[in-house]
Amino acid sequence: MIGARALRRFGVMLGGEVAQSLFHFGLNIVLVRLLPARDYGIFAFVLLLGGLALTYVRSLCGMPANLYVPLRAPRRGAYAYDVTFGSGAVLLAGVIVVVVAGVLRVWFHTPAAAASAFVGLWSLRSYVRSSLFAKRQPVLAGISDLAFVVSGFGLALALLHGSPDQLLDRAFDTLSAANCIALLVAFALQRRRVRISFGPRMRQRYQDLSRQLSWSVLGVTTANVQAQGQVFLIALVAGPAAYAPVAAMLMFFAPLRLAAAALANMMQPELARMVAAGEGAQIRRVAMTWTLVMAGVAALAGLGVAVGVALVPIAVFAGQPRLVIGVLAWIISTMPLLYVVPRVLLEVRRAFRLITVMAAASALVGLTVGGVLLVVSTPIWSLVGIALSEIIVAVWCWAEVFRWQPVHGGAAAASRRVATPVRTADGRVAPMLRERRNRP
Repeated sequence: MIGARALRRFGVMLGGEVAQSLFHFGLNIVLVRLLPARDYGIFAFVLLLGGLALTYVRSLCGMPANLYVPLRAPRRGAYAYDVTFGSGAVLLAGVIVVVVAGVLRVWFHTPAAAASAFVGLWSLRSYVRSSLFAKRQPVLAGISDLAFVVSGFGLALALLHGSPDQLLDRAFDTLSAANCIALLVAFALQRRRVRISFGPRMRQRYQDLSRQLSWSVLGVTTANVQAQGQVFLIALVAGPAAYAPVAAMLMFFAPLRLAAAALANMMQPELARMVAAGEGAQIRRVAMTWTLVMAGVAALAGLGVAVGVALVPIAVFAGQPRLVIGVLAWIISTMPLLYVVPRVLLEVRRAFRLITVMAAASALVGLTVGGVLLVVSTPIWSLVGIALSEIIVAVWCWAEVFRWQPVHGGAAAASRRVATPVRTADGRVAPMLRERRNRP
């Protein structure tokens, strides 16, 4: 059974994610109608860069904090590790600011101060949020999330009053200010001095974790290339104006990815229990049932977006094949819903190498097909590469589900493995796990 405290913690975590996602979604809806195609393309591209930055902050700072801080709480060691990973997050956020500013300046020849500041603050707040959960302070994280949404909503109302020429910069200023307010609220609620240190202890801790973090970054990079590489390529090669209709249509389907993340969080502990018990047939039934439910959700979402796009005039879709963009964006957004449960099963089985290979192979195919279409056709048709990549992952994940043969009576089978002393070649005795054979 999952305890009430764990359920409350999960509810706060998911609630904060939903609130932030809905705020970003609402701001996108407003800006896609008010901004010209090029400006909206830049806004959407900066959000894409921010989402990618968050994955690296979580991998290099948030994930280690979640692993090490709870083990030492409430001792002084927890604070020391929080300082280490918090300092790493500050350093990484600074690097992210420089990278985002450079990309926007070199490729799009646009002022980048407001956009890069927003991405840096967003990345830093992502770590602070993770650290609050690591320190078992989910309520503080929830209050910080609420401060972000409320302040962001209030500041966003001011976007509608002012010069349209400065709307893009004001949008980034709004997001920067909301993230800054949320950070200040989080720091104030903890009632502890904020400390940053890049001394030898910080460097030694990261050096000790270098091997684990290297594999983590490799996995994150592979997943990012598979999921976002082609979209990133469209923005860089075709430009923000051509990227705008693609980004707008994908934005309409963004809630489906949130639904996939929520389902993954909900199913992971249950699938772990079933794997331990060797309930292969039950796992397949549960996976197929939830996949059918998610397919129904995706169908309703597709219908809703089709009606909305047809009824609401949106400038970025002018002269664009809306039906083609919509169908491809729907396929791209629906596939993660159809393979989320099989993928979680692979994670529960700790098949991380297989997941990495799968992401790399599908990304290679998708980028190749999409890149060729981007050169010989319009940016819209290059979405076929992304759709193909997602379909490959879905088929591969389901093939693994039906190929997998669970160990029946998993826990009981594990208990039959006993430590048996084995003599090595040099005469030493080494303990090894050897399967005990059942004798008649």
